[in-house]
Amino acid sequence: PPIDNRSLPILETQERDQSEYKNDEEVLPVPLTESHGLLLASQTAYLSAYISAHQGLSSCNGAKLSLPTFKAHEREDKAYALSSAIDSAQEACKRQDNIFAAYAAIFGRSRTEAKPATSRSYHRFVNERLSQLSDIERKVDLLSAETEERLSRLTFPKERDDTFPLMPLTASVRRVCHDLSGVTSRSPSVQAAKSSIGDRLGKLIYTLQEAKKRWKEASAKLPRGPCSEVLPLTGVYKTGQYYLRLTNDIDSNISPKEHLHTPILSGVDPIIQASVFTMVVLQVILHLSRRGCHFLLAMMRYIVQLSLQRNNPILSVQDQKLLHDFPKDPDSAVKQFLLDGSETIYAVCPKATCHKLYTPNFSGSLPFPRYPEYCSHREFADGNECETRLTRPRVFGDFEVEVPIKRFVSFSFKEYVASLTCRSGFEDCMDSVSAGKGSEASEEMQDVFDGEFLRDFRGPDSKPFRSESGPEGRYSFSLGLDFFNPFTNKQGGKKASAGVISIVCLNLPMSLRYKPENMFLAGVIPGPSEPPLTAINHYLAPIVDEFLEFWRPGVRFSQTAKLPMGRLIFCALILAICDLPAARKLSGFASHTSEHFCNVCHCTLSNPGLQAINHGDWAIRTDSEYRVAAAEYKSGLSADSREKIFKDNGVRWSELLRLPYFDMVKCIAIDPAHNLFLGLINEHFTNILGIRLRPFQEKTVIDLDFRPTPLEFKECHRKDVEKVKKWLQAPYSTTFGPTQVHGTKKLMRLSLPVLQFVCEQIRCPLPILPENRTAPLKQEYCESILAWREEQVEHREAGAQSSTPCGHVLRADEMAEIWSDIEKLLTPTWMTSVPSKLGQPHHGKLKADQWRVLGTTHLTASLIRLWATGPMNDERSRRCYDILHVTQSLVSAVILATSHSMTKAIADAYLRHMSDYLEGIRRLFPDYQLVPNHHLALHIHQYLLLFGPVHSWWTFPFERLIGTLQRTPQNGRLGEAFSGFLRRYRSNILAGEVEGTMARAYGRRGKIATLLSKAGCPEVIQQSRPFFETLLSLQLRDDLRTTIRGDFHIQPECILDASSSAYRPIARILPTEFQFACTRAHIDVPSRGILPSRLTIGSLNYAISSKHPGNSCIMVSGIGSCDAVPAQLAYIVQFRSGVGNEKTCLGIRRYQEAGLAHDPYLAFPVLRARIWAARFHDLEIIEPLQVACHFASLPLILEGQELIIALPLSRTAYLIEDAASTGFEKEN
Repeated sequence: PPIDNRSLPILETQERDQSEYKNDEEVLPVPLTESHGLLLASQTAYLSAYISAHQGLSSCNGAKLSLPTFKAHEREDKAYALSSAIDSAQEACKRQDNIFAAYAAIFGRSRTEAKPATSRSYHRFVNERLSQLSDIERKVDLLSAETEERLSRLTFPKERDDTFPLMPLTASVRRVCHDLSGVTSRSPSVQAAKSSIGDRLGKLIYTLQEAKKRWKEASAKLPRGPCSEVLPLTGVYKTGQYYLRLTNDIDSNISPKEHLHTPILSGVDPIIQASVFTMVVLQVILHLSRRGCHFLLAMMRYIVQLSLQRNNPILSVQDQKLLHDFPKDPDSAVKQFLLDGSETIYAVCPKATCHKLYTPNFSGSLPFPRYPEYCSHREFADGNECETRLTRPRVFGDFEVEVPIKRFVSFSFKEYVASLTCRSGFEDCMDSVSAGKGSEASEEMQDVFDGEFLRDFRGPDSKPFRSESGPEGRYSFSLGLDFFNPFTNKQGGKKASAGVISIVCLNLPMSLRYKPENMFLAGVIPGPSEPPLTAINHYLAPIVDEFLEFWRPGVRFSQTAKLPMGRLIFCALILAICDLPAARKLSGFASHTSEHFCNVCHCTLSNPGLQAINHGDWAIRTDSEYRVAAAEYKSGLSADSREKIFKDNGVRWSELLRLPYFDMVKCIAIDPAHNLFLGLINEHFTNILGIRLRPFQEKTVIDLDFRPTPLEFKECHRKDVEKVKKWLQAPYSTTFGPTQVHGTKKLMRLSLPVLQFVCEQIRCPLPILPENRTAPLKQEYCESILAWREEQVEHREAGAQSSTPCGHVLRADEMAEIWSDIEKLLTPTWMTSVPSKLGQPHHGKLKADQWRVLGTTHLTASLIRLWATGPMNDERSRRCYDILHVTQSLVSAVILATSHSMTKAIADAYLRHMSDYLEGIRRLFPDYQLVPNHHLALHIHQYLLLFGPVHSWWTFPFERLIGTLQRTPQNGRLGEAFSGFLRRYRSNILAGEVEGTMARAYGRRGKIATLLSKAGCPEVIQQSRPFFETLLSLQLRDDLRTTIRGDFHIQPECILDASSSAYRPIARILPTEFQFACTRAHIDVPSRGILPSRLTIGSLNYAISSKHPGNSCIMVSGIGSCDAVPAQLAYIVQFRSGVGNEKTCLGIRRYQEAGLAHDPYLAFPVLRARIWAARFHDLEIIEPLQVACHFASLPLILEGQELIIALPLSRTAYLIEDAASTGFEKEN
C-alpha cells in the first residue's frame, strides 16, 4: 500500500537488530513460490519504509518515542521522511521483482507471463494514467487546432454528391474518444482530467457535426446530376423526443403536415421501391431480424441481377445504376418510410405510491434532455414532497448523462388525428358516419351514433357534436385501459404487469374502426406492477391535456387530404370501456369487492345487498353527484381524511373529471365481453353446473359414534379409522361403488387392526369360523362391514336436489356426451376453437370469446339434447329440465345483448331474460350467493340504449391490441433501460424500455399498414395492396372478422380483378349435375366455366363441402319462403354472361324436413336452432346474395332417424313472439 506519513504508526523500538533487514535478498526462502514472493515483498517494503522514516528523525537517538515527540519531528522533517519512505519502498519492490523473475525463469516462466505484483505503487499507477491522459490531451490540442484551421478554409460544395471534406478529421476525433474511454481509474485526479478532456471532445464532435449538417443542407440545394448514385433521403419527423440532437444522416426536420404528406421513395426505380417495401413489411409485420433483412436485400439484388442478365450478360448503364443503387443497409431503407412518430419520454417517479410524470427539457444547445433529479410531487397541499430520486448517471460511450430510472413513452394524439385525415377517403367516411343522425330516436340502432348519448351530445358551442362535410370536423373517441403480462400467461416465473392506454375513433365505419392500424396506442404504462389507486391519473394526464385542447379551442390542421387549405377539428372522449378492475381505477370508483360495489347505482353490500334483483327500485347515480364526491375527496388534507371520505361515498379523484363534458356514470361503460362471457357464462357453467366435475362431499346419511382408538394404535391407524367412519356415514352408492366387489377392494387397502376395531364399534356379525382357524381373515372383515352397511337405512333429502346440487349438476356420463359433441360439431373456420376436454385443467384459462362460443353454441346444443329429448319420468330429469330453461334464459340474454343490430325491444327482452335467469337461480339454488357481475348485468340494458349494439364499442379490439404487444420481440427486461449510446453519435441515445419497445413496434406496424392509403405512396407499392391485405388478414383473428364486417361484396378466391390481365384459372367443363340444375331453374349457362373452391362474402369465407365441411354449412333465404333453411354448398361456378360480365352462381343442396312430432329446440326461439333430417334435396342454383350466414351442425340420432341440429351463427338477433316460428331475416 502507499506510504503516508499521516498514517505512519508510532511503534516502540524493536529489540531485533536492524541489520537483518539490510539485505532483503538473504531473507527469501528457497524454493520461492509466486505467492510467497509477493507476500514477502509487501512485508519487506513496509518495514524498510518504517525504518527509513524512523532513522530520519535525528534527535531521537534510538530512545522510546511518544506521540508529542513524533509530531515535533514530523513538523521538522516531513518532506525528508516522506520522500525517503517512498524511495525505500520502491527500491524494495524492484529488488523483489528481480528475485521473482529469477525464480520464475527457473520454473520455466518468462517475465512477460508473470502476473504484475499486487504491491505496485498506487502513485505510480495514477501517474501512468495521468501520463496517458496527457498524451491524449496533446492529440486533442492538435485536433482542435486542425479543426479550427480547416473550418476557416471550408467552402461550399460544388456538386450535390461532393463528400464532406472533414470526414477523416471526424474519424480521428472518434479514435481519440475510443482511446479516452480506455483510460479507467477511480482516482479523483484521473476522473477530473478525463472529464475535462471529454468535454473538449464533445464540443469538437458537436462542431464537426454542425459543419457537416450545414454542408449537407447546402448540398441538397444543388441540382441533382443525371447519373446520381445516391438515393434521395427524405426528412424525418422527430420532435420533442428523447433523441440526441447530433444528426449526420438526416437532411432536415420538417413539420408534421409535411411529414404526413411527404412522398415515399420519390424518384427511385420501381424495382427498388417494391423490394424495399417487401423488406420493410417483413421486418415490421413479421419481425424479421436485422440479419435476415440483410440477407433478403442481398438476395433480391442477386435475383434482379440474374433477371437482367438473362438475355444479355452485358448490362446497360441504366441496369448497372439500378444494381448500384440497390440498398444494402436495412436501417437506412426503413428510414425512408418515416415510420417513427412523434413521442415524448417522461421520467416516472419510481416510488410505488407516487408515479408522478416529468417532461423532458431541452434547453439551449444541450444535446441531451434534462430531467429533475428528485420528485417534487405533493400528494396533499400542505404535505411533504416525495423527494424520490428520478434519475441516475449512465455512461454512454464517453459521456455521462442523467437518465430516468423509470420511463413512460407517450405518443402524440394530434399526430394520430393528422394521420387519419391525411389518408384519402377517410375524412368522408368519418364525416358520413355521424352525418344525418338527428336527435329523433331511431327504431333500429346499427352503430354507436344511433344510441341516445351521441344523438343528444353537444359540442362546446352547444351545437350537436356531429361532423358534416364542412370546414369543421367533429369526431368522437373511446378509450381503453387494461393491464397485461408482457411475458404472456404461459411463461412461469415471470409475473409482471404493464398497462396499455389505447384510443379508437368511433367516427370510422365498422369495417375500419377496429383494424389494428387505425387504433391509437397512447402509451404503455411501465411495470413491473400496476400503479395503485389514483396514481393512474399521472399516466392519463397527457392524453387528457390533448383532449382538452381539441375540445376548446380545437386544433387546426394546416392540410388534410380532403381540404388542402386546412381544417379545424374538434375531438371528444365520450366513452371509456375496460374490464371491471381497470374501469374502477380509471374512474376513481371503489373496487367491485368493496362496500360500494356498483358505480351506476347507490346499491351497497349492506343495503340492499347483492341478492336484490329488483332493479326498478335502484337509485341511479348522476354525474353531478360523482363530481361533488370526487372534489370532496381531492380536498382532503391527509390520507386519513381522504380514506374517511372514500368510505362514505366510494369515490376518489379521477383525471377524467377535468373533461367538462365527460359523464362519469354514463361514459364509464360496463363491458359486455367481460361481464357476460368471462363473468356470467363462466360462472354459470363452472360454479353452478359444474363442468369441472369437482369431487362432491355429500352430507352424512347415517349416524355413527366410535370410542377413542386404543393407545397402541399408530397415527396412521387412527387416520384410517376416521376415514372408514366417513365412508360408512356417506351414501353407500357414492362411497363403495355399484357392486360389493368395488367396496371390498377399497376396504382391503386398510390394515387388519383397523378393520377389527371398526367391526367392534359397529357390532357387525362376523362369519362362523372353521375349526382350524381362531380369527377371521381380512377379506371376511371387509365383507362383514359391507353387509352391515347395506342393511342400514339412509336419511337423505327428499327430491332431486340432492342429485343436482349447486356446482355438481352435471354427471361424468353427461360430460362425456358433451366432450363427444364438441368433437362432432361442425363449425366454420372463423369461429373460435374450444378445448375438446372441457373442464379439464390441462386446457388452461379460457378466453372471453371461447366462453361465448361454448355458451351460445356447444353447451347449448348438448344440454338441450341431453335434458330435453329423453323421457322425464324421474325427479332428476324434471329438475334438469328446469335448470335447462334457466340456462337458456342466460344464453338468450347473451345472444340478444351481443346482437349487431339493437332496438329498444331487443334491449327490453335482454333485461327480461336476465331477470328470469337471476330469479331462476335463486329459486333452484337458494344457497347460491350472487356476485357483482349478476348485479352489473342488469345495468347493461341502460348502455344498450345509450350506445347501441355492443360490437361497436366493447373491449374485444383492445384485448387483441394487447395480444399484438405481447408478440413483440423484446429482451424481457421489464422496466429497465437497456440501450446505450449508439454508434457514431447519430441516433437516439436511449431506445427506451421494454414497454417503449412494444409501443414503438405497434406504432410502426400501424404506419406501414396505412402507407398504401397515403397520397405519397408510390404506384408500384399501391398495386401490391391485394398481397399486403392478404398478409394482414391472415394475421387477423377469425372472430374479429365478424365484428369488422366490411361492405357486402363477393370475391371468389381466384378472381382478383375482372378487368385485369392477371392470371386466371383455365375454364373447365361444368359438372353434369350443375348443368341439369341450371336447366331446371331456366338459367342459361355456358358449358365451361371456372370452379373456385372458396368464396368470400362480407369478409367471411365460404367453401364447397369437399374443401371444408364447416365452411360449406350455410343458411339460405328466398327459396320457397322468406325463411332461411340450412343447406350444403356443393359448387361455386363463375362464367361470363353477356359481353364482359362476370357472374357467380352457387350450387347447393338443402336439408330435408325431419318430420318430428316435437322439436325441443323450438322451445328456445332466440337460438333459432332446429332439427333437420340428414338428407338432401336435389341440387339447386342460387345467387351469392341469398347466403345469410353459416350454421353449426351437430349429428343426432333420434326416433331411429339420422338427423342434424342446425344452429344459425348470424350475429344479428331478432325477436319471435310465436315460439313455433322458425324463420329469421337474413343478416345484412
